[in-house]
Amino acid sequence: MWFWPAKTAHRIQRRQFAGLLRLIALAALVWFTTGRAQVGQNYFPSDPANLYDWRAALGNPSIGAFQRGAAEAGYKLFHLGFADQGGSIFKASYALVNLPRQLPYRLAVGGQLQFFTSPLFQEGQFRVNLSRRWNRYLAVGIGLALRNISYNQENFDLVDPNDPVFAGGTSLWQPDISIGAVLIPWEPVLIGIGLTHLNRPSVSLLNSDIRLAPQIHIGLSLRLGNLGIFSGGEYRRQDETSRPQGFGQWQNPGIGMLQIGLTRYDVFMRSRLRVQGGLSIGYGFAYPLSSLSGTSAGNHEVTLLYEFNRVRNLPELGLPPADWEERIPEMSRIDVVPQFYAAANVEALDIFEKQLVRQIDADIDPAELAKLTRFDVGVLDSSLHEEPFPYDLTPAAAPDSAHSDSVRYSRPYLGALQNLRRELDSTAAEVVLITPRTQRKRALNLSEILSSDAAGGREIKIARKQFRSVEDSLRYSQPVQPGQLAPEEDLMILRPRKVLFSIYRVLQNSAPAQWRLEIRNADDQLIFSKSPRFPEQTQLAWDWRDQHGRIIDPGFYRYYVAWEDRRGQERRSASRMIYARKLKRKISIKVSKRFQRPDGKADKVGIILNK
Repeated sequence: MWFWPAKTAHRIQRRQFAGLLRLIALAALVWFTTGRAQVGQNYFPSDPANLYDWRAALGNPSIGAFQRGAAEAGYKLFHLGFADQGGSIFKASYALVNLPRQLPYRLAVGGQLQFFTSPLFQEGQFRVNLSRRWNRYLAVGIGLALRNISYNQENFDLVDPNDPVFAGGTSLWQPDISIGAVLIPWEPVLIGIGLTHLNRPSVSLLNSDIRLAPQIHIGLSLRLGNLGIFSGGEYRRQDETSRPQGFGQWQNPGIGMLQIGLTRYDVFMRSRLRVQGGLSIGYGFAYPLSSLSGTSAGNHEVTLLYEFNRVRNLPELGLPPADWEERIPEMSRIDVVPQFYAAANVEALDIFEKQLVRQIDADIDPAELAKLTRFDVGVLDSSLHEEPFPYDLTPAAAPDSAHSDSVRYSRPYLGALQNLRRELDSTAAEVVLITPRTQRKRALNLSEILSSDAAGGREIKIARKQFRSVEDSLRYSQPVQPGQLAPEEDLMILRPRKVLFSIYRVLQNSAPAQWRLEIRNADDQLIFSKSPRFPEQTQLAWDWRDQHGRIIDPGFYRYYVAWEDRRGQERRSASRMIYARKLKRKISIKVSKRFQRPDGKADKVGIILNK
């Protein structure tokens, strides 16, 4: 048992459907050409299979899906009547526009307006066409029109003005529906079919049974480059009348178009000449071949066409000279050079410069001075911060047991505390007792003694130390040697102390083993340069000092990796920026046995309780 894939079966169904449409079109063409001929009237005949003639949409509402966007208007003057006498000059005009792919679902929209005038009646029609192109071989469309017929009552001779024919008025409006299809069974062959007056609109003011018969428009075209052969015509099955035609057409998008053809009753010529851009003008003439043609002296027509979004024709390419020789250009050489990339773990350096000024009273002996810590003499790093105290203060909780009574202190000590309270009352500064964890009971006693007795007086706060770093907490309790204390001292502190550069190789296998990290200042002066100790090293540290061991000045610096390639040329990686900023602070320290108010205004006073 054989199984067909689903996609293969779908293709076979499409081929069978296309073959069926071809047979139907060919059968309709044979049926049409074998019908009996009678005189038929058409103001602007056109072939429904001519893609280069926008009037084809008058008989085939589906062809606009295959055509380009354009607007066209035409005027026709012909002598309608029999060849002997009694003819009159009649006029007809039309205007149309075609806009493909302007609506959703790949719909094309077009509009046509036709108007015919004669001494006895006028006829007009406005129609909107909607067409859709399903694929590159098939399109279908529908036309919805509103038709008007108006009679000139005053021009009817020997007719009673009170004739009941005109009792309901002299004009009539009727809808008119048409459909059409375009099929391309083979690439150079195109079949167009249109059916107009599908709803048989009425044309009588009195009897609604007098209606227009459905009319079939069929065309078959064969295109061979700029030449085309067209055959087809119009057919009414009700009275079996037809108007076949055949013509040849030459067209060139840059020049224009020329048609020469033959119908059952006349020979015609139509032309179109491109003027500029998308603008073209046309002229047509038809000469009757039979007295039954309905025209006695032929007809003339002029058209005006404008094509939208017309693409200019490309210039023709000339042949090269006979002595021209083929030349193959040399391929450009791309030199792939190994690259480096450097990145620092920080982008900024903070340089803190401390100017310490110490004043020690003469009545302090060396034994008492040795009890001071490194914080007391102002060398603690964190004292560079803007806060008055070198550490964070957190509120201290009250001790679990009741604090000791104040009578336990000696009289001289209580007197000193009383003097201290009077000094604190004379300032508006906030007072904080800074105590370690083991001295909280003592801090509560001192806060009661030092607090103001007046209502709403100052309250002494209690806080414990919270250091910002482990190094600060270790240095806080370290004693200092009195002989090492200088009246003035300058300290320089770097944060961070070092910067670490990571070096990345873009081409790991071909990267050179010798390279160096260079740092330059804003004046492009070399500040630091260092090479790795071994080829596999990928990180280098820098202590913020130049080649002479001095700390760098504030400013911007750029760093990069430098190396030599295989040709001995100096190479550099992309440079990146790093900057240094400097903060200065002057600290005055006075060592005394008695509390003395500062010379300036103080915001906060800290009383530190040592162990």
